[in-house]
Amino acid sequence: MKILSAFILTTVLACSQKQQTKKHIPDPKAKQLYDSAIIIAMQKQNFEGAISLLDQATRIDSNYFAAYNNKLSFQFSLERFNDALATAKNLIRISPKSPNSYFLTGVLLDKTGDSINAKKIL
Repeated sequence: MKILSAFILTTVLACSQKQQTKKHIPDPKAKQLYDSAIIIAMQKQNFEGAISLLDQATRIDSNYFAAYNNKLSFQFSLERFNDALATAKNLIRISPKSPNSYFLTGVLLDKTGDSINAKKIL
């Protein structure tokens, strides 16, 4: 079920990611960490390890949309909703015209018990 959740979230944000990657070329070291994180997550189902690598990637390149996108998917799968909310806010910072990022932020606000602000966004 966790794998399915990660896949669904990744798919939901795919359109936004395509738009963002046209504008931003990630730092090569961040890209290498990102690639390693995806391999660890998909082959070993190690979402914690993947999140750790994605944290490193986003410290190197704070505008790396794909890294935040997948990090959010893994955090959601692990039910780390507060962490995922912070990640979603970075997605909005990077791509403020992405409606999917706002939608996921609203869902996460609701999951963290902030239904008033969730309704404002949704």
